[in-house]
Amino acid sequence: METPPPGPPVPGASPPPDEAAVRGHYLATANGDFDTRGPIRSGPEDLDDIAGRVARFAGRGGAPRPLPVLLWAHGGLVGEQGALGRVRGLLEPMLAAGIYPIHFIWHTGFLEEVRDVLVSPRGGLPAARATGWLGERLRSVRDGLLERAAAPLGRPVWSEMKADARDTCHGRGTVAAGPAFRLLDRLRDAGVPVAYHLVGHSAGSILHCHLLDWFVRNGVPVQTCSFLAPAVRTDQFRRAVEAAAHVLGAFHLHAMPDRDERDDRCGQLPGTGGPVYGKSLLYLVAYAFETDTPARLLGLARHVEADHRGRARDVDPEVRAWLRARGQCHWHRPRLERPEATLHGSFDDDPATIAALIERVRG
Repeated sequence: METPPPGPPVPGASPPPDEAAVRGHYLATANGDFDTRGPIRSGPEDLDDIAGRVARFAGRGGAPRPLPVLLWAHGGLVGEQGALGRVRGLLEPMLAAGIYPIHFIWHTGFLEEVRDVLVSPRGGLPAARATGWLGERLRSVRDGLLERAAAPLGRPVWSEMKADARDTCHGRGTVAAGPAFRLLDRLRDAGVPVAYHLVGHSAGSILHCHLLDWFVRNGVPVQTCSFLAPAVRTDQFRRAVEAAAHVLGAFHLHAMPDRDERDDRCGQLPGTGGPVYGKSLLYLVAYAFETDTPARLLGLARHVEADHRGRARDVDPEVRAWLRARGQCHWHRPRLERPEATLHGSFDDDPATIAALIERVRG
């Protein structure tokens, strides 16, 4: 395996050792623009560096033609160092498979905000330690109280994060294109034959629904698109894939059955002090953080397949029909690789999921 040589550091700063090892495999953004101030930085000059590395990697002997380039967008609960760890952990297996990965490290700040939201309204909430149907009912009451208490705090943060995902692609204000679109422009202009593959985890699926616009405008095909526990609304997803019908190849959805979503512990995020909210982050987003709750999310089985009792009353019928006709759904519970992790947050380091993604990209 040959890793492209390191490029020049961002002017005015020396990258940390871990960052230098993965330089050329990430684009760091903040508030919809290049992040030139954070501990993990990217600027416009990095676009040429990434394009040059892709060209050199494609020029190796035995490299696939066209070169598979995987564009990965992480979820909102991943902090800077966590995102960098994902880049580092996936780099070797991807390069060994002949795949060039590029990660969008978009600094959402959502992890810290969710901690605050979950901790602040805890006083007086029932512990709900009973078992059986009574325990389930008490937990439902507790979670409903928390959803109502958390909504005023969580909605502005969630709305801002979705705006950042949009601006990372489309640009802010009078800027015609954000960092993600500009990267794709530079890769196109480099003239290297590339086969694009998209992977979006949780809120990363929102970014990729915007990113699809670039492929539509430029008539560039997306070979595969895989969403892991996506937090994108079903109506936004439907608009995106309908517009991209002529460029979108295989679509794969990896998500948990509803019973596992209800068995997750979003409130056990590090720093929250124990179980507070008894369902997954997607439930919290759908029933508290979206502006018109409850909102249907692509990653919630109850909104695209069935709930834990097998009922389809909350399903988006158009998206379910699209998935059955055009997509492949993989309903499974990821393995917890880290004791402090949530089930929702474990898809992007679940060994079976990662192996399936690599095999899919290799064709």
